[in-house]
Amino acid sequence: MKVDGPRAGASGDVRDDLDSVPPLETLPFNMAGVGKLLKQAQKMQRGIAEAQQQLAAERLEVSHGGGAIRVTVDGHGLVHGLTLDPEFLKEEKAVVEQALVLALQEASAKARALHEATMSKATAGFSLPGM
Repeated sequence: MKVDGPRAGASGDVRDDLDSVPPLETLPFNMAGVGKLLKQAQKMQRGIAEAQQQLAAERLEVSHGGGAIRVTVDGHGLVHGLTLDPEFLKEEKAVVEQALVLALQEASAKARALHEATMSKATAGFSLPGM
């Protein structure tokens, strides 16, 4: 069918949108590459799920104030325990509060470092094209 206007191809025939699609071999990757990429993404997803489970099971303990404060967190930074020496609680309120904040910050920093290292291992060796 011959047509004029924007729908006309070079020959004057009706042009569909596939006329503007480049051949597959000129694309950055082919369908086999997509399959490989999907398998790689699934493997990475499994690795991340395993890492998340490991982090949830991991326990980090931080001691502060000469052992007067002990904080236990998991690899995600969730606090699972807090132990305070009764003698330490006899200190001034501001001293106890500051020591608690410092202990919690240290525990959080350790959990964050563990989380980053664990997730880095879980995603090591995986690269996405163009990234």
